[in-house]
Amino acid sequence: MGKTNDRQIVMRITIHRGTNEIGGSCVELSTETSRILIDLGMPLLDESGRELDSNSLKSFPIHELVKRRVLPDIPGLYDTDGSNPIDGILLSHAHQDHYGLFGYARQDTKFFMS
Repeated sequence: MGKTNDRQIVMRITIHRGTNEIGGSCVELSTETSRILIDLGMPLLDESGRELDSNSLKSFPIHELVKRRVLPDIPGLYDTDGSNPIDGILLSHAHQDHYGLFGYARQDTKFFMS
């Protein structure tokens, strides 16, 4: 928590993916007025624990991939939900399990990376 002009700013950290799995890292940092993601990674395994074939995902619409838990359910991340867009995505490093789902993000998403 920080203070700006005697007003507290609360930052929330939401781990959408990556705590109980290898791959698929996605963490959200948010305040009342801003939201950024750190990574939007491709999971390495599907729900049954088998290796995920990313080519097999191309035929599914976004809502189905969210339902199957391939894509994280984050309002404003995709063009399909009409929510306020996230402010950007920060890529921690260039491994597929950290950036592999960038192609599903809204077209106007700002990306920050080295």
